[in-house]
Amino acid sequence: MTDAAQSHAAKFLTALLTPFVVSFLQPRIGGLLLIGFGVGSGWYFADPAARLLLSAPAIVLGSIALLLPRPRRITAFPLIPLTDDRNL
Repeated sequence: MTDAAQSHAAKFLTALLTPFVVSFLQPRIGGLLLIGFGVGSGWYFADPAARLLLSAPAIVLGSIALLLPRPRRITAFPLIPLTDDRNL
C-alpha cells in the first residue's frame, strides 16, 4: 500500500468513526453529528443503496442518541462525611 493510499484510508476511517466515538462519549452531541452526517451523505450520494446503507442508519442512530435520557450526576459518596465532627 502506498503512502497516499494509507493517508486516504486514514482520513476515511477518521471521518467515519468520529461521530460514533463522539456518540459514546457525549450522546447528545454525537446524535446531532450523526443526523448531520446522515443528511449530508443522503444529499451527496444519489444512489438509493448508499442512502439505505449510510444515511438511514446514521439518522436513526442519531435520533436514538438524542432521545436517550441524560445521566444524572452522582456525587462521590454522599453518605460518608468528609470531616469527623465527633469528639473522640
